[in-house]
Amino acid sequence: MSCPNSRKLIVACLFALIACLPALADSHVRIVRLSYIEGGVQISHGDGGAYEKAIVNLPITEGSKLKTSDDGRAEVEFEDGSTLRIVPDSVIEFPQLSLKDSGAKVSDMEVKSGTVYVNFAGTKDDQFSVRFGKEKIEFAHASHLRINLGDEDSTVAVFKGLVQVDSPSGTIDVKKKQTVSFDLDNSEFKLAKNVHEMPYDSWDDQQNEYQHRHVAKSYNSYSPYAYGTTDLAYYGNFFNAPGYGMMWQPYLAGIGWDPFMDGAWAFNPGFGFGWVSAYPWGWTPYHYGTWVFLPGRGWAWQPWYETTQPVWECLAGSLETWRSSRKKHRSVEPSPSEHLCDQ
Repeated sequence: MSCPNSRKLIVACLFALIACLPALADSHVRIVRLSYIEGGVQISHGDGGAYEKAIVNLPITEGSKLKTSDDGRAEVEFEDGSTLRIVPDSVIEFPQLSLKDSGAKVSDMEVKSGTVYVNFAGTKDDQFSVRFGKEKIEFAHASHLRINLGDEDSTVAVFKGLVQVDSPSGTIDVKKKQTVSFDLDNSEFKLAKNVHEMPYDSWDDQQNEYQHRHVAKSYNSYSPYAYGTTDLAYYGNFFNAPGYGMMWQPYLAGIGWDPFMDGAWAFNPGFGFGWVSAYPWGWTPYHYGTWVFLPGRGWAWQPWYETTQPVWECLAGSLETWRSSRKKHRSVEPSPSEHLCDQ
């Protein structure tokens, strides 16, 4: 090989390497929350394994799949409060859940079959997209919509906002109270200036109303994330404890109540074992902050946010040190070798 050709090859390789650097900077250690389940809901962790029973508050990681039976429903909650809800006989995959070096989050989902409701909060700089059939929506503004993927066609019905649907026929703008339908065989589409009601629209509305009603009452200064705050407002209350600052405790928690008395250890490939609380509010207090035993009051949760990412780790033993911004506290937890998630 001549010297000029060698230089050209080296330069080409350098450009290829530089082009790969942004991708290498992305972190794939990111989790979102399975915030609601009803009926038959199964999960596959993307490791080639079979589907297994899903439980509420289970972390969803990159490569995961969710599948509902004929009576199953599920909701996935993202860090900014965006939600994705699936109804019976639906399958959705999470090909990419990553964190860019800039801090922006990348969420790419694919509807394999069935119906999905998407409520995007519109967080700036985050990339949030949903694929279905041959089409794709990259969300740029706060939007609320319904996607249905059948055997012969697919539809997007927009309840709020404006979205652009990329398809083989081009980019279609779909506004509030409009529906676009796609033929899966020939890629033709039809745009209608109305939205037909479907059986689970009312359930989706109820879930939205629950979030909007209680999120305003939430104590939001403990974390850069919004998911889980609605449940804290609904199932408990914040109070100021002398010497500790702002604390939270679930309603009707007596002096003998233990925050780790209801739940299980679950194994996630690439993350190891993590504690999954069975309490409906059991997300935020088990990923941020620390549990503190207050004399005369019992266990309460102390918020803090020194870290920038959620915690999902295997705790070494039954006695684990939690770090807070003020002090170190100890809490008793079951060992993962004693309580495995039986699914």
